[in-house]
Amino acid sequence: MSNSPDQGRAASSPAESQASQARADSDQGFRLGRVVMTILPLALVVFGGAAFFAYGGMEWLNDVMTPALAPVEGEVLIEGKPLVGAVVNTKPAKKGLMGAVGVTDEQGRFTLETDVKGTYQPGAYVGEHVVTVVKRAASGGGAMPALVSPEEYASFATTPFRITVSQSAEGSQVRFDLEGVLKDAPAPRPLPSQASNESAEESGENAPEDQRVSEGSSEENPAEGPASPATGDDVQEDPSPPSDGEAN
Repeated sequence: MSNSPDQGRAASSPAESQASQARADSDQGFRLGRVVMTILPLALVVFGGAAFFAYGGMEWLNDVMTPALAPVEGEVLIEGKPLVGAVVNTKPAKKGLMGAVGVTDEQGRFTLETDVKGTYQPGAYVGEHVVTVVKRAASGGGAMPALVSPEEYASFATTPFRITVSQSAEGSQVRFDLEGVLKDAPAPRPLPSQASNESAEESGENAPEDQRVSEGSSEENPAEGPASPATGDDVQEDPSPPSDGEAN
């Protein structure tokens, strides 16, 4: 007994349906896997970045990117002589870095220090720096003291001084030669009370002579003045003629 083609196709239909369903399930699982594999790395990056910044990762990154400090010593001369009490400031070429600072001693020598997180540490950051040298008059307790060193060296925009800080011995020794002379420090401005007293004294000195004399007389004498002591030349005789009794 032979089977007809229609019966064969009917008999194979359940198997084909199962195969199709299996292929559909496989495709769906593949797509889901691709979505998971795409989202998972992004999620790790996001959460990892958040944890990095939350637990001081930025500070660690700054420390890694910040160059090291190197010791720097030097001297400042003006017309070949030590410049005493001058402030040396540096400005790194790399943005975001703190400059170094130093003050010259009696021999014009200085040592640079850098503010690192609120604490001054010896040295300057490795790399290029622009340098200013400023000396001011002694402070009078008022506004900023006057500049007595040449103005050319007081601004980062005009100073000719440049240094390259490195860990080598050559990079740790610098010298700055200033041209020009120190300006005379202006006279200190008097305090308001002193200024008023001085102006009062000056007004008294500049008063007319007759006013000063009259003021002096009024202080020393009463309204009509005391009688001067009599002298022999000042005694006057009685002008009335003597009476007859007195004549006899």
